[in-house]
Amino acid sequence: QEAKRLIKELLSNKPDDMAYKVKLEMLQLAIEHHVEEEEGEFFPKAKKQLSEDQIHEITEQMLELKE
Repeated sequence: QEAKRLIKELLSNKPDDMAYKVKLEMLQLAIEHHVEEEEGEFFPKAKKQLSEDQIHEITEQMLELKE
């Protein structure tokens, strides 16, 4: 939600505006935090609770959605 909000705000500012630069940095930090949280907390928990087949199936679904 935070990323969506920041992207909307970025689109309403000009790239040379200081507010744009601040919001862009905030977006970068929010995404980095999200990735760290997923890789450090959520993915290890999922690996413990899911079978290899379930992980493979989820991976395939994510790749299809990405396309």
